Amino acid sequence: MTITDCRDLAVSNADSALVAALENAHEMFLTYSGDPLGEITEVLDAEPDFVMGQIFRAALLTQAMETRIYPDLVNTLKAAEALAPRANERERRHIEAIRAWADGDFHGAVDLWDALLVQFPRDLLALQLAHLSDVLLGDTDNQRDRVARILHAWDESVPGYGYVLGLYAFGLEENRDFDIAEECGRRAVAMNPKDSYAIHAVGHVMESQGRQSGGINWMRSRQQDW
Repeated sequence: MTITDCRDLAVSNADSALVAALENAHEMFLTYSGDPLGEITEVLDAEPDFVMGQIFRAALLTQAMETRIYPDLVNTLKAAEALAPRANERERRHIEAIRAWADGDFHGAVDLWDALLVQFPRDLLALQLAHLSDVLLGDTDNQRDRVARILHAWDESVPGYGYVLGLYAFGLEENRDFDIAEECGRRAVAMNPKDSYAIHAVGHVMESQGRQSGGINWMRSRQQDW
């Protein structure tokens, strides 16, 4: 029996409880709340052969951008690589992308996540990692266009759609598509008030347009959410 996540993506060497725990940790990562690293570490302490769990933990550590974290990233990645024979194609592509990142090839990692998204456009982790990497690398066009390329596979019936809109809102704002950016950002927040990235995107729109009073009121009105 194939186990799938809430977006119907196959997850190797797992059961429904492990998938639910992974999705809970990812929700924390998406909302910048709680302790996603602690959550997934606790899961892996009990189930170290959970492939996607090791991938997710390594993925989280790529975003730390601190040299003191690097050994932990490498060790987690090695654990994922050791499980690669049990992994499905999507998971192996994640492992390859994280390996490129760990080796310092940030552009190569993004290219690998992008290729993964062509085949698996509902892989929200790959999209999030590629988008955050685009921000890090200053790839303004792809902060918008990478999200736009997978929108065809998403709608309100797919869990996590609001987060996709939040990522898109930020990319639109960075490309000065302010009206659409604000619309997408507000829609994302309406779908999930805890989407701090979308809140941040709308705030950016107002800052960029010189709407200081509106921006202050917006951030104050969402203060309990971020």
